Amino acid sequence: MDNEKTTTARNQWAIRKVAKHKQLDGIWCPIPLEGLGTVQIKVRARDTIKYQETVSRIYKPIRARYKENVPADLQHTLMLQIMQEAIISDWKDVPDNSGNPLPYNPENVIMFLDSFPDARDAVAAVSGEYSLYLADAEKEVLGNLSGG
Repeated sequence: MDNEKTTTARNQWAIRKVAKHKQLDGIWCPIPLEGLGTVQIKVRARDTIKYQETVSRIYKPIRARYKENVPADLQHTLMLQIMQEAIISDWKDVPDNSGNPLPYNPENVIMFLDSFPDARDAVAAVSGEYSLYLADAEKEVLGNLSGG
């Protein structure tokens, strides 16, 4: 019985450790695009130092200039930049207007986020949901333990 408790505790520790890594690196998430199928976006968590540092760096000069009333269009632009730098770490199956694979790069990420608000909202939702990173980590750790 004690051995079983120790194994479970070790598994939980390993799962939390892997989840923390996944928050920093990102987890692959299927994001449906109306009329274009489903794309795979690798999403980092918002609850990381990288995200906090990115927000601080990007907003620091803006806060000095605008104090409290940042124009909405500028807020939108800044949000896209933050998501590009700190949230989206890769993608697969993202098409351009001709249906060809769109390369992952900063300009394309911002264009994609601006063009597909539902996908942008889905990415933002995933980035704030720790349980998704935990579930992905649990699947990986327990899969490795079972040899799968």
